[in-house]
Amino acid sequence: MDKPEVMESISSLNRLLLTEHGLEQPGKDIEFEFDSIHIDDVVKEGDILSCDDLSMEVMEVPGHSSCSIALYVPQEKAMFASDAGGIPIGDRIFTAANSNFDKYQESLQKMARYEIEVYLTEHFGARTGSEGRYFLQKSMDAAMETRRILEASYAKTKNIEKSTKEMTDTVMEWMPKGFMPKEILFMVIGQMVRFIAGSK
Repeated sequence: MDKPEVMESISSLNRLLLTEHGLEQPGKDIEFEFDSIHIDDVVKEGDILSCDDLSMEVMEVPGHSSCSIALYVPQEKAMFASDAGGIPIGDRIFTAANSNFDKYQESLQKMARYEIEVYLTEHFGARTGSEGRYFLQKSMDAAMETRRILEASYAKTKNIEKSTKEMTDTVMEWMPKGFMPKEILFMVIGQMVRFIAGSK
């Protein structure tokens, strides 16, 4: 997270979002500029962190990004999965396998082996009870379906950009307005299509 190219990528995405929401000038007025992340500690698979009387198990769950992690709190049967578990949007789950689709699906399976009563997402809140218990199964189903659609599109077009545009247009129809700019969604889906194309 402290690599210059990572900082520039995050900074450019921030600028894009400010522009998308008409906040470019207010951002300049308050001198809002992202240029670094201060890292206090680096965690890895199997580390146990403590928070008062709770413990949090660190899991490496690559696929969304190469460095994605999740935290599991056994006392609460709670899984903090970040975007590594997919993004709930209404009654759908958006597959966010930006980095590596194979590892993304493996990570979903890994997290699903835990007993979960509370599932916490990066976006749109927490799921409890049966919604929490079955979220990862739904996410695995969504990932399989997304992969099937991407593979079919690429088999038809044999063109990464055409398949990316086709899938982006489809997702934009059901994604909430303002959640993600089309340019970013195009980039995310493009990364997934490139992986699919490279695995053929």
